[in-house]
Amino acid sequence: MKKARLNSVVLILAVCMALATGQPSYARVAAMNLAQIVETAETIMDGTCTEVEYQKTDNGTRVTVYTFRVHHVYKGNAGEIAFIKMFGGRSQSLVAQPSGIPVLRKGKRYVLFLYPPGDRGLTSPVGWMQGSFLVRTGPDRRMTVANALNNQNLLKGVRWKEVEEKLCPANRLILARARSQNEGPLEMEVFVDLIRALLSLTPRKDPMMKPPDTSGEPSSRSR
Repeated sequence: MKKARLNSVVLILAVCMALATGQPSYARVAAMNLAQIVETAETIMDGTCTEVEYQKTDNGTRVTVYTFRVHHVYKGNAGEIAFIKMFGGRSQSLVAQPSGIPVLRKGKRYVLFLYPPGDRGLTSPVGWMQGSFLVRTGPDRRMTVANALNNQNLLKGVRWKEVEEKLCPANRLILARARSQNEGPLEMEVFVDLIRALLSLTPRKDPMMKPPDTSGEPSSRSR
């Protein structure tokens, strides 16, 4: 728990430094494993991005509002349609996108681990690109998930003895192989089973920290 809180503090400081210097970078964000990501997230959802809208706030801050058709919610609350507002965006040829904050694509399916929205509605995936997982469907129709780091170190440091007791036997074997490789896509079914196992071991509590909100707009949790 202390480690998860420390990771949140590091993330908040990273965003603040990034905005102050104008050179945000993923290198400033602490590495997190899946257990820490699950514990820190207020909302964990699986959905398809149906719309991407770039906006500019009254103080000139550029933000992007993603509309999602939600398929499953594993933690927190989300309706059938969710609006996710993130810092950064574009206008014509001008791009103001912090390095490390994932850019979501219309028509793509994701599993997202999200911080609670700040006072002005901005949020981001936990650990930036670490908490955004693109869902891909292969020729055999099997779905896999991976973040922008190809799940590197995602399973490192997880309390496997406790987690494995919550998994079905087949998924234990698959995860054992994945742990030995330390990176690479995970099957969607195995990933979801692992999320549920970790949630069952995570104590319920209020979110530890919110990401900074720089939009300068009136307080809002939605679009």
